[in-house]
Amino acid sequence: MPKGIKHLQGARFLSPTQLAFSTSGSRDCPNVPYRLVVKSPDSIRIDLTMGSGRSTRMHRTVLVPKPRHGACLADYAIFPIVVSIPRQVDIHHRLKLTLHYRLNKHPVVFTAPPL
Repeated sequence: MPKGIKHLQGARFLSPTQLAFSTSGSRDCPNVPYRLVVKSPDSIRIDLTMGSGRSTRMHRTVLVPKPRHGACLADYAIFPIVVSIPRQVDIHHRLKLTLHYRLNKHPVVFTAPPL
């Protein structure tokens, strides 16, 4: 996990190709990205779905989408997420990030300051 995003609230650019934002969910079933849509150079939409954590050989946890039939605990946590962003995104201007959760009617909107 990149330095300084463990307690991230909102969204920010980590580099010209990476964007970090916070999301929430059960510790067993966090919300993870499954689709990123560039709406304009200063606006993107990310659709989220239920996911799970999977350990790697380097002892890191990777969040991945998983089928909805798994059981989820009723606990609640905030998770930092890092996504690769397409070249169409203008990193030198504020970026509007709209998060669409599968079960919420209203999206969550963050603004990432320019890099």
